Amino acid sequence: MILHIIGGGAGQLSAVERCRNLGITTFVTDADITAPGCVAADFSAAASTFDAAQTIKAVSDFMHENGRSIDGILVTGTDQPVLTAAQTAAELNLPYFLDPEHARAVTNKKVMKKILTGSGIPVAPYRILPPGFDGSALESLKFPVVVKPLDSQGQRGVFRLETPEEVHKYYDQVIGFSRCGEILAEEYYNSDEITVSGWVENGRTFILTVTDRVTVENPPSIGVCIAHHYPSKYSGRMPEITGLTERTVEALGMQSGPIYFQFLVGKKAPSGGAPDCGKIIINETAARLGGAYEDVFIPCITGIDILDIMIKFSCGIPFDGSCFTEMESKKRGGIIPGKAVSLQMFFCTEGVLREQEGMAEVLSRPGIIGGGFLQKPGTVIGERLNSTQRAGFFIAAAKTPAETDSIVGDSYAALKITDISGANMINIYDKMFFGNNE
Repeated sequence: MILHIIGGGAGQLSAVERCRNLGITTFVTDADITAPGCVAADFSAAASTFDAAQTIKAVSDFMHENGRSIDGILVTGTDQPVLTAAQTAAELNLPYFLDPEHARAVTNKKVMKKILTGSGIPVAPYRILPPGFDGSALESLKFPVVVKPLDSQGQRGVFRLETPEEVHKYYDQVIGFSRCGEILAEEYYNSDEITVSGWVENGRTFILTVTDRVTVENPPSIGVCIAHHYPSKYSGRMPEITGLTERTVEALGMQSGPIYFQFLVGKKAPSGGAPDCGKIIINETAARLGGAYEDVFIPCITGIDILDIMIKFSCGIPFDGSCFTEMESKKRGGIIPGKAVSLQMFFCTEGVLREQEGMAEVLSRPGIIGGGFLQKPGTVIGERLNSTQRAGFFIAAAKTPAETDSIVGDSYAALKITDISGANMINIYDKMFFGNNE
């Protein structure tokens, strides 16, 4: 049995390793043939994860040269390759759980927003802007606005802007991260972010985890994630979150497979409450396993090996779906009691990375369920603009948020990434801890 994994980065390496344990042969495609997933795979080929034509050719060549067929396609940890997978599967008559139409709905923000608004699902007011747009295109939007590529990921090209002149100024930079000829502009919503990870089984939606997605801003760049916390501080609104998730799944026409949604929960502005303060709206939707190490912390919280299920699902191997209903029976108020997890994704100040130390010690400690450095010595660390500049991560788990915060604090005390002057470059923010994420 052969599984085609689209993407060979660090986020896909665990899938390659799991396939090996399951006795499944892996064929990985990535623009960088030296990427860790490509190196670890049984077979690999160069093809951009964003380019269906390249990927189709790579798969066709592989099947022709080896006289073997592909049994399934997997995308994990990254958004845009979902469309590439669907287009490849349709062209070569290979199995995949989404057709190109449904895949485009969860990867193209123009299509996504149209479907959601047409179904009465709340989103921020928005406009689609072509090159050279005139001022009237933005007249109905309240500033500040957030501009985004229609089909990108990892916060690339996402900016909060204060005036129409700034939108024109940043337009080319935003569209440079896109394959589309337009960009999205939407009203900035003063809010917290939560992430919903789940599974749809024969049309029924199961929420696995709801986490607080803790972010930092580096104006005009916004939304770069530095931590996930479970349980969310909004767990008391689980009935509302569940209902909105189910409505979104129905609107997108999803029948089976993974979901990864980002919601915005309105909060008061410093000057006072807004009329829609507290309202939950949809920010992003995706049909894949998240890229924030969900394959590690979801099993810790729920007991469900979501990566194992994803691989079997992609290959057409039967799996026991009763685990989802069993998980539901364990919840109290929509969450699993006695589980507190803090995923830390840290960045560094600008400079040249000289040495890294302490991760082995952190990984040996009770309560740490995963971690690693993501940059190499000698790397020039620039201004924080998006998730690609993340320096490392670790995941702490305990019974309570306070216990988890203690593990996080001790771990940061042990970690060090130094620049050429010997100074520790790791950025630590108070809100990375449960107790300060108010």
